[in-house]
Amino acid sequence: MEKTAKGQKDLLAQVANRDLCTSCGACATHCPYLVSYRDRTVALHPCDLADGKCYSSCPRTGLDITALQKFYFPDSPLTAELGPFRGYHHVRSRQAANRLKVQHGGVVTSLLNLALAEGIIDTAILSEKREKFLPQAIVTTSSEDIVTCAGSRFVMAPLLAQFIRSVREGSGRIGMVLLPCQLQALAKMRREAAGTDEPIGPLALGVGLFCGWSLVWRDFIKLLQTRLEVAAVTRMDIPPRKDTLEITAGERSYDFPLAEIQSLIRPACRFCVDTTAEFSDISVGSAGDTEGEGDSSGWNQVIIRSERGQELFNLALERGVIETRPLFDGALMELKQAARAKKRQALDSLIAKSGSPDDLIYLNPQDPLLQDILSLKPARDFR
Repeated sequence: MEKTAKGQKDLLAQVANRDLCTSCGACATHCPYLVSYRDRTVALHPCDLADGKCYSSCPRTGLDITALQKFYFPDSPLTAELGPFRGYHHVRSRQAANRLKVQHGGVVTSLLNLALAEGIIDTAILSEKREKFLPQAIVTTSSEDIVTCAGSRFVMAPLLAQFIRSVREGSGRIGMVLLPCQLQALAKMRREAAGTDEPIGPLALGVGLFCGWSLVWRDFIKLLQTRLEVAAVTRMDIPPRKDTLEITAGERSYDFPLAEIQSLIRPACRFCVDTTAEFSDISVGSAGDTEGEGDSSGWNQVIIRSERGQELFNLALERGVIETRPLFDGALMELKQAARAKKRQALDSLIAKSGSPDDLIYLNPQDPLLQDILSLKPARDFR
């Protein structure tokens, strides 16, 4: 998509005021008048700059997915459902003690710890729970911190601003665990900065999390406070084949029906076409919703996307920190079908919002990947 010079006014009008803002914080990394505050992106002062990086870095403006993926993953096949794709596995950590402390298979924790130990990354930027479960960014080289930060939050963390600060401070090779919209924003920023003196810097390792939606933090906390002590929350999860969000606080477990949670979902999530973190080196999700294998709650789904993602995965197998199991027949197709359905749902929502299939608001309507999703064509590769 051809870049158009636009700034804060356009960002607020076209994104924030149209329920498209994900609160990823990308805009706040460039503008002193925009800040990430308590799960929201807030404009402190109007800015008249006609061409602002706040606009160009937003994942909900001018996102040409296929062109951007071809730029970052020149050697990886592209699929309509899953984006860059080198392999799919069901994986878990071989450290049983860690699996008890973290979530599902513990793969993210194992990969980050291995990357630190092997010098693949010098530091990690992660989401840490703070007051009333509000996530905050931390910079760490500690394996203990990595274990402590493990687990789902279901709310957005302001990690991108910390990434930019760390790059400017010379923190070396950085590894991060990010959601799809954060990865999209970072990909846009890094491509725009390519060939310039802008200190965006490379991300040494991007681990992406599967994401169906995130919750509006302040509304979520209000709901939790009706039933439990928020400071006591230690774990959140959607158990396999259950329509509930399970919250562990102290010695008790509380079930919140997903029907009750629906109203707390961030409106922008309805318009997201990426559930599997397509701009990461390696993507990780729960395997608890797969069919044909009984209880899969102790395993992760893993998609390998880049060469460095493949190298890290191979090293983890070689070092014995993770293990895989045979996939059941149709496992990959099941994941593709779920991802295709979510993409189609998001595209239908965008078309309903704009009133025309030729206007996908922030996406390129001529993108062959999206055209494939909107058609009834079978899955194919885009190379």
